[in-house]
Amino acid sequence: MTYYRFSNLGFIVYPISTQNVISNDVEGHNLILIEYQDLKYLIDLTYKQFFQEKKINEDNYIVDYEHNLVLLAPLPGYYYKLYPDKTKVADDLINKGYIEATDENLKTYFDSFYLTRRGKISNQNLPCKSNIKGSTYLNAIKAYPNDLSYSKENLLWLGFSNIDNDSDKKVR
Repeated sequence: MTYYRFSNLGFIVYPISTQNVISNDVEGHNLILIEYQDLKYLIDLTYKQFFQEKKINEDNYIVDYEHNLVLLAPLPGYYYKLYPDKTKVADDLINKGYIEATDENLKTYFDSFYLTRRGKISNQNLPCKSNIKGSTYLNAIKAYPNDLSYSKENLLWLGFSNIDNDSDKKVR
């Protein structure tokens, strides 16, 4: 319902899947980006799930070196062990649930998922490094179809019972 409430306040809301922004071979996760005039914020209330100590270590890589395949990779929290200077992004998301969507913050956030890439690797250097800019991630977010419009009846049928009763508009 966060999506619905922000769009009712006049924000442009972009639902995001990490797999749509980066590729299908990264850890899948959903979040939103909201935009109002010149302000942009990335909202992820569940980012903390990617910081389980036992799943953010190099030991979590399972690699078939014979075929150059990464079968399993550490969770995004591993990124911050490699780049401790970037932890403010993770700290803010975990403690506040949002960060300003600057180029640097977008790069840090999505690079943490890029690190979880599985599948064919061109060389045996792990972890995979990203040369993708924050602005490129933002362009990918905005280019992906974000029409999640549902009628009030559809949402009620799906089990969303806390919809404003006076709204007959399509919900975004």
